Amino acid sequence: MKKLTLATLFAMSSAAYAGINATPLWVTLQPGSGGTNGNTANIANIVVNNPDSNVAYVKTTILKVEKIGDPNSPTVEFQPGDNPQQFGLLVSPTKFAIKPNNSITVRVSNLNPNPTQDAQYTILFTPVSNPNASSSDTSTSTNNSSSKVNLNMHVVVSYQTSVFVVPKNITMKVCTKTTGNNVTVNNQGNTFIQMTNGQLCNTQGQNCNPFASYDYKLIPAGNSFTLQIPQAGVVTYTVNYGNGQSMQLNSKTSAC
Repeated sequence: MKKLTLATLFAMSSAAYAGINATPLWVTLQPGSGGTNGNTANIANIVVNNPDSNVAYVKTTILKVEKIGDPNSPTVEFQPGDNPQQFGLLVSPTKFAIKPNNSITVRVSNLNPNPTQDAQYTILFTPVSNPNASSSDTSTSTNNSSSKVNLNMHVVVSYQTSVFVVPKNITMKVCTKTTGNNVTVNNQGNTFIQMTNGQLCNTQGQNCNPFASYDYKLIPAGNSFTLQIPQAGVVTYTVNYGNGQSMQLNSKTSAC
């Protein structure tokens, strides 16, 4: 297994042979649940599309994130010969060709039957020049007594999907602590939360207005995050869990 950081991967993925795209960008798996959006509890489908007029050859890179929700986290790359059971995730296929204006479904399977804590993975879908292409597009040709190296420079865009495997039994517990214009959200449960639909109200919890500064903020289990608000008041958010459930957070009534 090879280690990289998510920051390095972002730099790699922002640098196309073909204009592929992938959906969804976010997948959550929970063993023992019924599954949502047509997915089973342990399996999800990612659709990779090729709207281009040429055949797209695509390879996948599968990484395990060591620090959930941290964009600078080190990652461990799944290598050929590694044990998928130990890695915890199986992705198939890993190399494929997509005809013009077609798509292919990639299946993601969780292999941990009873996780007690979150696991995060990143799957990169990268177009390559041919099915057996390496990370370098350097070709060498020999003409009698001299060798000529042709360097073909390409801009390659990798699309990525984040995969979260959450505990089989989820504990939902969130509270807040307000100090002046700072509201600290404490995630005391056993899985990550994501906040959406932020509202900032007056100190009585009335006259609320949208406050989207921290929408989609992810807070890992056992962690806290401090919101800075422009003036004293009450903050409300919808707190979303990986099993599809949600709860309303109110900084006035959810004090730690």
